[in-house]
Amino acid sequence: MDIVYSITEFKWVKNDNSFYANEDCLYPEGDYACAFPNGRKKFYIRNNKTKGFRRFILNKENSTILQFISEDGILCNITKKEK
Repeated sequence: MDIVYSITEFKWVKNDNSFYANEDCLYPEGDYACAFPNGRKKFYIRNNKTKGFRRFILNKENSTILQFISEDGILCNITKKEK
C-alpha cells in the first residue's frame, strides 16, 4: 500500500535539510481515516508543482517523535499526537 502526502502538509527547514509535521495534521491522499494506514512503515511525499516525489522509511521512534529518512538522506520528523 503506497501512502502519499502532499508536500504542502510539511514544513521545510532548509538549514536542517528536513521536513517537519504534526501527526494530527497529516491526511494521506485517498480515503483514509488515519495518518498512517500502513502502520508507520513508509510513505511518499509528492510535490505536485514539480511532479517529483520521495520515499521515506521509518528510521527511529521515541515517545514524541517519529523520524523517517529518504533514500537520499533527507529527514522527516513527525510529532506524534498525544493520547
